[in-house]
Amino acid sequence: MYEWKGAGKDEWLALAQHVADVLAYYPLPMHDFMKIIDERTKGAYVVELEDLRARPPQKASRATAGDVFQPEVSKAMADALLGKFDGYPATFSFDGADANTIKPGAQFASGGTPWGYGLDGGASWKQLVNGQVKEKLTDEQVASITPENDILIRFIGSNTINAIDIGIAPKELLRYFLNDRSNALYFEDSAMTGKIETRVGNGPWMSLTERDLFAGDVDVRVRRAASGTNLASEPTTLSFTDDREDGMAFIPYAESNVNSHSSSQNGERGARRVLDGSALSY
Repeated sequence: MYEWKGAGKDEWLALAQHVADVLAYYPLPMHDFMKIIDERTKGAYVVELEDLRARPPQKASRATAGDVFQPEVSKAMADALLGKFDGYPATFSFDGADANTIKPGAQFASGGTPWGYGLDGGASWKQLVNGQVKEKLTDEQVASITPENDILIRFIGSNTINAIDIGIAPKELLRYFLNDRSNALYFEDSAMTGKIETRVGNGPWMSLTERDLFAGDVDVRVRRAASGTNLASEPTTLSFTDDREDGMAFIPYAESNVNSHSSSQNGERGARRVLDGSALSY
C-alpha cells in the first residue's frame, strides 16, 4: 500500500522506526522487514534504514525473560545477525593488511553511499562522495588520533554520528629478559617481538627484532606498538650498561642452538627459548 500510494520519505522511515520498535526482540523478522522496505524504496534510504536495523539486534542480544517469552532464541538470532552484519558502520585498525585505513561496514561495500569522517571530535569532516569504500590515513592524520576524540563516522543523509572507540595499549610488558652482557632484549613470548617498539634517545620508534643490540651505557624506551584500535602504550625505560668484565665464560645468545629436548617441553614453550648459554635455558 505504501508503494502503491507513493509514500514519501517521512512515511517510509516512520514505518521502519515502528518495525524496529515493535520487533526489537524478534531480530530475524525485523531484519527481513527492513530489507523489504529497502527494496521497495529502491535503496533511497539505505543509510537511515541501516541505522534502524543495527540497533534492535544489539538490544535483543541482551534479552531477558521479562522482555520476551523465549529470550535465548532472541539472543541466538541477534548474535547470528550481528555475526553476519556486524553492526559496525565502519572499521579501523592501526595494523594488519589494511593498517591505518577506515573502511565502511560490509553493508556499505558497494560504494553507493557517500560518507565522511572526523579525527578532531567533529570540529571538521572529510567528505567522501565518489564511491570510496576505504580511506587510507596519512601519517599526520594517524598521529592526530586521540582516545578523547576517537574516529567519528557519519553517512551523508543521516543525522547519526558513530564513533570508532580508540584506546591505549596497556603499559605492562609481558615477561621479558634484559640480557646486559649480550646487549639484547628478549621476550618469553616470541610473538611479542614484532609488536614491541624501541627508541634510543631522540631516534625513531623501531619495531623490535631478535637481533637488535643495545651496546654500552644506554637507556632504551620500550612500548607496545599500536594495534587494532589501541594506540601505542606509554613507554617503559630499560637501561643497558657497558659491561667489560673479563674472564667470564659467556656464550652469546646468537651463537646458542638447541640440539634436543624432552617431549614435555616441545611446542611453543619448548627448549628453543634459550636465553644465554651460561645461565638459563628452557
